Amino acid sequence: TLGGEYVKSFGERLIANVLFEHGVDYKYERNFTRGGFNYRPDFTVLVNWKPRVVIEYFGIAGDPQYQRNVDRKREFWSNQTDVAFVEFNPSQIISLGEHGFRRVVLAALDQAEILYRRLSEDEIWERVRQRAVDTFSKALRGFVNRARQLNLSADDIRQRMYALEDSNKNVVAFLELAADVHEEYLGRSHREGFEDFSGVMWRAAAEVRDGRATWTRAGGKEHG
Repeated sequence: TLGGEYVKSFGERLIANVLFEHGVDYKYERNFTRGGFNYRPDFTVLVNWKPRVVIEYFGIAGDPQYQRNVDRKREFWSNQTDVAFVEFNPSQIISLGEHGFRRVVLAALDQAEILYRRLSEDEIWERVRQRAVDTFSKALRGFVNRARQLNLSADDIRQRMYALEDSNKNVVAFLELAADVHEEYLGRSHREGFEDFSGVMWRAAAEVRDGRATWTRAGGKEHG
C-alpha cells in the first residue's frame, strides 16, 4: 500500500490507499479488545488517537467458518455506539469498478462524519518518498546483481527487452533505466579497477575454459 503495509487482498489495498490519499489516520489490523471480544479488524480509523470507525473487507464467500466469524463481528459491532462499523466485499469492486468503489469508501467516511482532504500529488510523494526511493534502489541493486550473475552486458539486457512480447510500458521503462545503471556500473568498475564477486567467478571460469588454469595439491586439497 501507499502507507507501506503488506495487506491480504486487492480490496484491502484499495481501501488503504483511499485512506492514505485523503489524509485519514488509520491502523491496519490494530488489536481491538472490548467486552471479552478480542480481534484485529482490517482497518481502524482514528480521531484524536481514538477509534472512530472500524472497516472490514470480507473477501471470502462460501466458507462456513469464515461466515460464522463475519456474523460474530457484525453482531459485536451492532451493540457498539461509539465506533461505527463499515464492511465491504469484492462484489462491490466488480460491480462499481475501482473508481466507483473508492467513492463508496469515501461516502462511508462521510456517513461516519470523518473529516478528510484529498492530498496533492506533492504531499503524497513527500509522505512516501523515502520508502519509495529505498524500494526502487533495492530493486535496481537486485537487478544489477542478477545481470552480473548471468554475465549480461547492457546491450544483452536491451536486446532481451526489445524481444519481450506484450510488455508493460512500466516494465520497459524500468528495464531501460536498469540497463543504463548496469552499463554505468560496469564502466565505473573498469575505470576504478575493482571487481565484484560475479566478475571474479566469470573470469575464473574463462581461465578454466581456455586451459590457462593450473592445479596443485597442498595439504591434501586442490588449489587452482
